[in-house]
Amino acid sequence: MQKIIRGINIIVDLVVLCVILVLASFGIYNIWDNYQIYQQASSNRFEVYQPAAYDADSSKSVDERFLALQKKNPDIIGWIHVFDTHINYPMLQGKTNQTYINLDPLRKFSLSGSIFLDSYTSKDFSEFSNVIYGHHMDQEKMFGDLDLYAKESYAKAHDKGNLYYEGAFHGFDVVSFVETNAYDSVIYSHYRADSPNKQKLIDYIYEKGQYQLREISTNDKLALFSTCADGTDNRYIVVVKINDKAYPEPKREVYQQETARSQKRTIWMSVLLIFLVGIVVLLAYYLYCKKKKSKRKAIDEKVQ
Repeated sequence: MQKIIRGINIIVDLVVLCVILVLASFGIYNIWDNYQIYQQASSNRFEVYQPAAYDADSSKSVDERFLALQKKNPDIIGWIHVFDTHINYPMLQGKTNQTYINLDPLRKFSLSGSIFLDSYTSKDFSEFSNVIYGHHMDQEKMFGDLDLYAKESYAKAHDKGNLYYEGAFHGFDVVSFVETNAYDSVIYSHYRADSPNKQKLIDYIYEKGQYQLREISTNDKLALFSTCADGTDNRYIVVVKINDKAYPEPKREVYQQETARSQKRTIWMSVLLIFLVGIVVLLAYYLYCKKKKSKRKAIDEKVQ
């Protein structure tokens, strides 16, 4: 009977140990996996390929870095940079709007996806309205900063940026912030340069926008930065007006700070993983010693 009880105890210990090891391994993997997702979404990954700031006499790019990235993936059509935010990424256009939902600019699988222009829109931004999509992620990754534009004070302080396409920089100015849903037929319709419905979109933006920083007309060219909001179908839209004047690129303090934070997160993540692995090893050792001690005690009792 005692042998049966000891056998059951050993089996229970082993089951408990296995469950603890599995749960701990799953937890560690989950932490590591989340960390990798946000690392893949960091704008620092592609910073080296960012087109050089325009010179005083031209809005043309002055180096070959961006062209080197395009050679790796011809679907990369430009660059989007919203000044003093973390939005500073290559801009792509796939065959459909699903192509880069879960692919990074190098066509590798990534839950963070890419920033991409609507697949039905001309890549030269010749249309009246041009929708650009990106995932809304924590830690200000991808289009994770767009919800901050719900506050007019933030929009006024971060109201400029550059779009780079067709080999040239084009500045833009923030106009408004709109909360809508994925089925909004006005926002997500396609408005060609000669569309008779351009005023309809303008009136809609005036009506639904939470503020209006600038006037817009049918002679302007718009870009709509679109990202998911709370809820499956809700969307945040930042409306900007594109102009042909490129703005001077700001100092890279934001990206230097982001790099420093990323390095700190890497260090702390390594420490945390080592700590968790250490706990699992110690727990496994403790259970092993307990089992060995119990077995030795059973042998001693039998000898006596």
